[in-house]
Amino acid sequence: MLRQFFNQIPISLDEATLIDGGNHWHIYLYVIMPLSRAGLGALGIFSFLGIWNTLFWPVLVINSKELFTLPLALAMAQGQFITLIHIQMAGSVIACVPVILVFLMLQKQFISSIALSGMKQ
Repeated sequence: MLRQFFNQIPISLDEATLIDGGNHWHIYLYVIMPLSRAGLGALGIFSFLGIWNTLFWPVLVINSKELFTLPLALAMAQGQFITLIHIQMAGSVIACVPVILVFLMLQKQFISSIALSGMKQ
């Protein structure tokens, strides 16, 4: 995901840093990393969503009901013949809250990465 984002950073910025007396660490820390905050923020949101909604791995490794993750507990709350839909809907709303909070914290980076992805050089 970040390959295209890093390919959009002009090589002339690296060359300018080298001409100004910087080394490769300066290029990385003071040029590349500040410019890649938007892409890293978007990657953080997508990674968090992927990990938060994981169902298969917790099913394999968790044996105790006390350690169930929220998506796993919601999946296990379905009965074979009856499902308490109001309990599942309340759990779904609770499960959405951390995702919304992460998005709100990284909203600026996410929106700017979307805006930068459509730019031409």
